[in-house]
Amino acid sequence: MNITYLQLMQQTPKLQNTTNRSVKEEDINLLQNKIEKVFPLAYIEFLFLGGSNANMINVDHGFYNPNGGNKRYIELIQERVHKFLEKEKLEIEGGEYWVICELDGGEQFDFFYFNDPDAEDPENPPVYASYPAYVDEDEPLKKKIANSFSEYIEAKIKAYT
Repeated sequence: MNITYLQLMQQTPKLQNTTNRSVKEEDINLLQNKIEKVFPLAYIEFLFLGGSNANMINVDHGFYNPNGGNKRYIELIQERVHKFLEKEKLEIEGGEYWVICELDGGEQFDFFYFNDPDAEDPENPPVYASYPAYVDEDEPLKKKIANSFSEYIEAKIKAYT
C-alpha cells in the first residue's frame, strides 16, 4: 500500500519498545463491507501500518479481539461507546462517526465522522474527543482536537519521541 497521509507513522514503526503491527488489507475490507461504510484513506493507512497494535494510541487494544470471539475489538469499542451514551441519554450529533480509541467503557473517546462537512480533505478528516462522563450540562459533548487524522497521529507520535 502506498502511504499518502501517515508517512511519519510509516517512518516510526517502533516507540517505547513497542512495534506497530499491521492489519491485513483483507480484514480492513471485510470490516468495511460488514459496516457498509468506507473508511477515509488516512484511517485505512493507520490500520495498515499499525492498527493491530498502534504504539502511539495506548488506550486501545487494536483491531483484533485479544480474547478471540467473532467480533473484532475495534467493533467492541464502537458498541461500548454507544451503550455508554445510550445509558447516559447522550448523543453525539453531526452524523455517523467511528470511534478510534476509548477509555473507561466509553467515558472518554476519540472519533471522526464518516462525512464531516468541515473536512478540508474527506480522506483525512478532523478528529474529535468526547468526555461524556466528565462534562457539565452546559458544556459541549465533543471538541475538535485535530484538523486531520494525520495531524492527530503525528501529535501522538511526537508526544512519545
